[in-house]
Amino acid sequence: MIDEKKKQNGMKTCFDRRIDDKVEREFMRDPLIAYTRAFNDAIDWFKNVLWHNASEEPQVAKQILVQWLNEGEVDYEVDWVYPGVDWCIYVKNENIIKWCYIDNLH
Repeated sequence: MIDEKKKQNGMKTCFDRRIDDKVEREFMRDPLIAYTRAFNDAIDWFKNVLWHNASEEPQVAKQILVQWLNEGEVDYEVDWVYPGVDWCIYVKNENIIKWCYIDNLH
């Protein structure tokens, strides 16, 4: 699970980066624009923290959400990581692109 402190630090970093950016200082006259852009940066940060590359093996006995390629279309499926399954072969056979822990979606 991604802890609250890590989420807060990520959002603060995104906002601080926006404020420090020379171009963004001009937008501080309209705080809504600065907050909106910082929020969008925070969402991108969260997606990068949430999703794992398919080459990274998840923990056994954990429920995951899998993003995979199905006949050229990206699809999603909830699955479990079973003991004894060769992750590399599973990724290749199922065309897995990336995955995330279901627990991190709460």
